[in-house]
Amino acid sequence: RMAEMTQEEKLKAYKETYGTGRIITLDHRSQYGKGQSLVGKFRHLVHAHGVRVIFLDHITLAVSEYGDGGGGLQQQDRMMADFLAFTEQTGAHLALVSHIRKSPSGSASWAEGAVPTEDDLKGSGSLAQITFDIIAVSRNKQADDDYERDVSSLHVLKCRREGKTGFADRLYWNSETRSLEQAMEPEQEG
Repeated sequence: RMAEMTQEEKLKAYKETYGTGRIITLDHRSQYGKGQSLVGKFRHLVHAHGVRVIFLDHITLAVSEYGDGGGGLQQQDRMMADFLAFTEQTGAHLALVSHIRKSPSGSASWAEGAVPTEDDLKGSGSLAQITFDIIAVSRNKQADDDYERDVSSLHVLKCRREGKTGFADRLYWNSETRSLEQAMEPEQEG
């Protein structure tokens, strides 16, 4: 769809997203803040730009570059402790994207829509222990139905404040509009 857009449509889309000044993207591996820690970069975003919500995609790569670059479980533990201190000190929300371990043998695979648990998060246990909320996204990329292949199920695995967990919603990726929509229930598809 992007290739079909006119320059005016592209400019309008830019003005409604990045052009608002409300979205800042940062490649944490870039020259931006060179020599500065990842938490230092986050602090700069909060204090210099008023950022209140930060998405880190993905934590596995960040761990490999944290500290001395070894990427071990102790580094992830230290990083998670630093992230917790940062959020407590600044009040900013830090959302982390995490990879998951390989599917357990003998069960449905992640590609077939299996729902991960907290134990399936890749890395140390500190990821599940320190975070306040964990939301798993699963999708059956092997579904026979075209519509279902583009539906993701959201599952709350941890909710520290309310304690409520389980299935949360279904979202459909509309490739035509390049946006997420409320998904129809399987029997509603037609």
